[in-house]
Amino acid sequence: MKIFYGLLLLILPLCLVNAQNISATFSPLPDASITNAIKRAAMNESVSVKRDDKKTVATAYFNIPDCGAYSALAEIKRDTVFIMVNNANRCDGAYKYHKLEAIIDNPENREYTVWIDPAFTFLEKGETLRKFRDTYEISDIDGDKKPNAAIAEYEKVVTANDSVTNDCGRTDCTVTVKFGKGVPNITIGRCYNLGIEPLPDLNNDGRDEIIMAVYDWTGTRYDVLVYSYNGKKWSLLCEAKVYDEVENDASRVVKEKDGYYLNYEGWDDTIFDVVAAKKKIKTR
Repeated sequence: MKIFYGLLLLILPLCLVNAQNISATFSPLPDASITNAIKRAAMNESVSVKRDDKKTVATAYFNIPDCGAYSALAEIKRDTVFIMVNNANRCDGAYKYHKLEAIIDNPENREYTVWIDPAFTFLEKGETLRKFRDTYEISDIDGDKKPNAAIAEYEKVVTANDSVTNDCGRTDCTVTVKFGKGVPNITIGRCYNLGIEPLPDLNNDGRDEIIMAVYDWTGTRYDVLVYSYNGKKWSLLCEAKVYDEVENDASRVVKEKDGYYLNYEGWDDTIFDVVAAKKKIKTR
């Protein structure tokens, strides 16, 4: 498998917006429009950022095979905007310059981090995309006094010798978690690995909670999220980025005198190291 990969970081003055305030396009450029400046920008993986009329426009260029069916997806995750570009087809095309343009509403001229993640994966001969389903046993999330199950559905690239890779192929590594019985799905983007465990009823609503471990990158750092279902929708009660893997993430949730807390490992800029930390879980 050929993997074209780079990660571009930029700090943009943006407001905290939701997904519908971001649009991203990725398209090939006519050969006649290719300038030396575009070639330099593609070679240096640089990003141009301009603000105009309460909007911020980020532009980047890539010199990649002309496969067609490229897509760009922009999403907000905590205080970061991720813009991922991916492809859908096996590629044997000649190299061609492409333009990525992201337009973000910026009415308040605020600042936070934006990542442009060109995670191109081109399938080689014999490789295929295969759908997988993982089942997790959880407790009574809907209040019917019966245990439930969570089923995570996702795609992975499988090699010609039937070996499953950690690559997501044409998707943005989206995992859809289904619960059935009328309970809404939970969809997670940029998820390379996932774990789901049951939690007891933390908010005394007669329904148990769940804790999810979401790896949005390869490595040991991952996100821990505590979710609660109120009979109509899911609510995120607490989240933290952790740096040390544990066998049982449910053990991170502890009860103290004034409520439940999520223990995690935070980064301390003053000592440039990981330190123990905790967050109170929102139960009201």
